[in-house]
Amino acid sequence: MWFGLGRLIPAIVLLAACTSWQPVTQPERLVAAEEPVRVRVVRLDATRHTLYSARVTADSVVGFLNIGHGVIASFSRDSVARLEQRRFSATRTVALVAMIPVAALLGLALMWPAS
Repeated sequence: MWFGLGRLIPAIVLLAACTSWQPVTQPERLVAAEEPVRVRVVRLDATRHTLYSARVTADSVVGFLNIGHGVIASFSRDSVARLEQRRFSATRTVALVAMIPVAALLGLALMWPAS
């Protein structure tokens, strides 16, 4: 049991680091075609809201604020600076993979008895 858990935890960490919020270039096509689980709305006043099951209409962006809670939010497209979606991030993945051996070496150095 422990052996499997030891491999699962690093995999979860790697998956979390492999994504980042990235701007959506064509919101109408994205929401209709890909059915994203969540979309982040960045408004002109810099506030951010995550919408689930989001839809882009001619004049607004509509979706659920909380997954499973049924609270519907609608934002005028005139008040939205951009939409973002979680996507694979090569930069974050490379940085994390590069840090794993560094952290392991640092851990060994800290555990090594001083002479």
